[in-house]
Amino acid sequence: AEMVKDYDICIKNLNTQLEAKQSEVATSTTRAQDELRASAVSTRQYQQKLTGYEQKMLANAHEFDRALSQRAQEHADALMRATANHQRLMRKAEEQLLSRNMELEDTLNTQALEYDAAIALRISAHASTLQ
Repeated sequence: AEMVKDYDICIKNLNTQLEAKQSEVATSTTRAQDELRASAVSTRQYQQKLTGYEQKMLANAHEFDRALSQRAQEHADALMRATANHQRLMRKAEEQLLSRNMELEDTLNTQALEYDAAIALRISAHASTLQ
């Protein structure tokens, strides 16, 4: 009977220890589940932030592309205007050069005629002194 009593006490102690361990496991399990839920919330928040950043980056990339295209178009337009202005100035310079050449040619022709007339007068004057 003494042995049975010791055995009962031992079983009660083991049951008490088992219940304490089960309570610890339940508490740990609850804590782990809470941490998992918090981690899932944090993960969702992080993914939402990442998605937000990706959208901002895409928007910034589109804005940058648009601004770059606009600047390229502005440069192309400026280059076209500069080219047209340069061609206009070249035509004007060519017209001025042709006009100046014609003036010089007229002046040279006039001087040649005057020189020819002066020579003819000298020749005739010289010829009259020879007679």
